[in-house]
Amino acid sequence: SVEAVFGTGYDSAVKFNGADLVITTAGKIKAYGGSTGIELYSNDNSETLAKFIKDGACELYHGMGGSTAAEKKFETWSGGAQCHGSLHTDELVLQDDEKIKVGSAANGDLQIYHGSDNISYISASGNLANPGHLVIKNTDGSLYLQADGDIYIGDEGQNENRAIFKDNGAVELYHGMSSSAAEKKFETTSAGATVTGSLLCEDTTSYQLVLKD
Repeated sequence: SVEAVFGTGYDSAVKFNGADLVITTAGKIKAYGGSTGIELYSNDNSETLAKFIKDGACELYHGMGGSTAAEKKFETWSGGAQCHGSLHTDELVLQDDEKIKVGSAANGDLQIYHGSDNISYISASGNLANPGHLVIKNTDGSLYLQADGDIYIGDEGQNENRAIFKDNGAVELYHGMSSSAAEKKFETTSAGATVTGSLLCEDTTSYQLVLKD
């Protein structure tokens, strides 16, 4: 092999070992490109490996093999970075109020984040013409909502309750009133249940309310 050594202390070297070009140094390796940046290609110049564009993006490519051109898989942009394809990671760490945004809307149709108010959010958005729906579905098995305290189901502005499941206490069901706050209509008690208002029980054949001992 042939080796070229540089520096008063023989700090850096460039060597060809018969197969690879090896560059070693005691400090940093710096590469300076032309007016457009730096581009890296395969040995036969058939595939792009990476591009570092001056005043622009850094792009990383993945070779597809055969006659298929390498595909760009990761690039930076002025707002952050973008991955083309799937991104696999052992852990995703976000700080308070930093959001996972999903969907085509400018601010994301679906947002998942933990706020600085110490509340975690799963938020779906839409509009009157095209309302957004949030579906939580498990196609194989049970679905659990678990809390070390009460569980509340309410409207978007937290102004009206739909249902409250109290820890070691009642289950309460509410009915929304158009001109006033939602009213509690049903709640369980240690002895049974309480209904506020009328209770309509229909049997489609005999219209009977059956009370047992």
